[in-house]
Formats: sequence, structure tokens, C-alpha cells
Amino acid sequence: MAQWEMVKLLAPDTLIVMSDVKQTIHKWRGANPEQRLKELRDFAVNTTDYKGIAEYTLAVKHRTPKAMSDNENITRVYVSSDDPNNSGLPKNRTKWKCKNVLRDFTQKSVGILCVSNILANDITNSLRRTQYKKNGTVFGYPMNYVRLGSDNSPFDTVRSMLHKLLWLVDDRDRLRMFVANDLFWSLLPLPKSKLPKCGQRSKRDEPAGRWCTSGALAVNICTRFGLGLLSLRESFLEAESTYACRCDRAILNCINHVGRGVLRLGGTWDNLSSQERTTKIDSLVMQYENAYASYQKKSIRSVMTVHQSKGREFDVVVVPWFSTIKWDERDSFSWDTSQEEIANVFHTACTRAKEEVVVIVPKDSEAQWPPA
Repeated sequence: MAQWEMVKLLAPDTLIVMSDVKQTIHKWRGANPEQRLKELRDFAVNTTDYKGIAEYTLAVKHRTPKAMSDNENITRVYVSSDDPNNSGLPKNRTKWKCKNVLRDFTQKSVGILCVSNILANDITNSLRRTQYKKNGTVFGYPMNYVRLGSDNSPFDTVRSMLHKLLWLVDDRDRLRMFVANDLFWSLLPLPKSKLPKCGQRSKRDEPAGRWCTSGALAVNICTRFGLGLLSLRESFLEAESTYACRCDRAILNCINHVGRGVLRLGGTWDNLSSQERTTKIDSLVMQYENAYASYQKKSIRSVMTVHQSKGREFDVVVVPWFSTIKWDERDSFSWDTSQEEIANVFHTACTRAKEEVVVIVPKDSEAQWPPA
């Protein structure tokens, strides 16, 4: 309403209004698109400033020639459980199907669009931690992807990580322990069993080597913070071959961007207070995040919720777990398309695609589409 009052105060000579009655972004606070259109028509009739000249319906699809949310244009991939007592198996297979789609469309932009943040976070964690084969070798292509729009995004991961490093710069021993264990665990996509804790008494070659590396990193971070971040990134690139995995490139490149930004400050960084350094780091992370978003075509694989995908487009859209069963007991959402808002959300997800929509469906609990 505030925007509409401002438009009336500005009184432009010509007023063109475009709307989408399927848009649900403000329904949660009571917005009614049909009612708002009626109010606009009444305004044009009852005011002396404007008169309604014409109404047009935009029917040409510029993203794709096909109606991507039509049933015949949706590819369904079914997952099932061989063991009826193992409810987690279909969910694990759903995660693997998401990864298989990324492998099948290596030259396409792919958006994995989820009904909730909980599901999107679980898909992201699965991608981060299962990029190696059972024989220890890495998959034969780089699986670059990014989680957008959540506290599980690479940019929030970098923020929290760098805040902790800043907090520990005056305690080199604790900083070294944090780098050797917590930091390696959070950035390397490995199960904890593959990355045992290490310390000064570590005897096995791998933990002992990691302990030595963390010591050198701690010295660099404490003495020259920017240079320490660059060496931190390099150490994780080297660790990829050691542990047969692949780190999240958005995280490593964001660390690199912040490190270079701190180095450009030179002596000014040393004179900043602790709060000013935190603020500067947040600014540099946001700078990289905005540049990343504006250069989205280079980020060809993204995981997000459907609401976070508005305004974006992908060659291929993946909708995981298209089921009336909730993904998680903590979740408040499912693909119950009998609810108008959920039906509109699914329509939004499908229409982000330019070429193909892949819907991953657990057998015997498939959500209905089109809704009844």
C-alpha cells in the first residue's frame, strides 16, 4: 500500500501496471492479487487523473517455447526403498539422484530448487561430503555448485569462519587447534571418520602432517591476516589431493577475495579495532557475494529454495522429493499441491527452467500435479 500511495503522489503522466496473480510472495501477510487488480481498475474509473485505455495479457513465453509446468513437459525420476523398514533409504537415493543430474548436465546450468531450507541444506551437505568414490578417487570432473540464500550458503560459512579466526588471533595455540580440526572438518567434504582429530601427540603421518600445516597457517594468520588467508586457501587446494575430495569453490574463492582485500589495506588494517576489522570482513564477503550473484552464469549449479530462485533461470531445474511427506520432522513444508500457495510454488519452480524440468519422486507418496 505504501508504494501505491507514493505512485499517486508522484502522479506520472502514464501509468503502466504489470501483475501476476500467481505471485505468492506477499500472500503470507494477506495480499490479494485479484483484489488489488480490482482496486486498480476502480481507481482508473473513478479518478480524473487517469483513465483505463487497455488491458493486455502477456502470452508469449520468452524463457522457453514450452509450458514447463505442464505434466507432459516434466521428467519424473522415481526413487524407492528396497527395505520397507528403512525410511532413510529413499532420501539418500534422492540426494544421489541430484548428484547424478549434475553429472548428466555438465555443460548446462542446473538449479536444484527445494520446498524448504531444511531440504536445501541437506542436499547441499550431501554434495559437499560425498564427492569421492569408495576407492578414494575423486569423480572425474569438477562439481562446482553453490548454496544460495541461507545460513548454509558458502558466504555465511566464510563469515562465521573468519570471525572465529579474528577472535583467536591473540591465542596462537587455540587458533592452531581450530585450524587443524574444526576448520578442516568444516571445509573438507569428508565424514569425520576420514578426518580424525589431531594434536601435538599425533603419531600417524596424516594427522601429524595436518598438525604441522596448521602451525604454519596459525603463524601466518596471526602475523599478516590477509596473507594468512591466501595461504589457508592454498592449503585446502593441496588437501584435496591428499584426502581425495573437492572443496566448495565458492568458499575458497571468497576467502581469497577477502585475503586480497585485507592485503590492499596495508598498514591501515593493523590500526583498525576488532569491531572495525569484523565490519571490513563482512563488507568484503558481501562484495564477493554480490559479484558472484551478478555473474551467475558462471555459477552453473545452484541449490536453493523455490522462493530464493525468483528472478533466476536455469537450463535444467531439479525438484527433489516431490512428495506429500515432509522431508524432515523439523520441516513445516511439503509438496501438498492441494494448497493453492504450494501449487503456485511448484509452478514457479518449473518455470525457472529453459529446457528441462526433472522431478525426483519417492514411490507411493508422489504429490499430485496438476492439483485437483
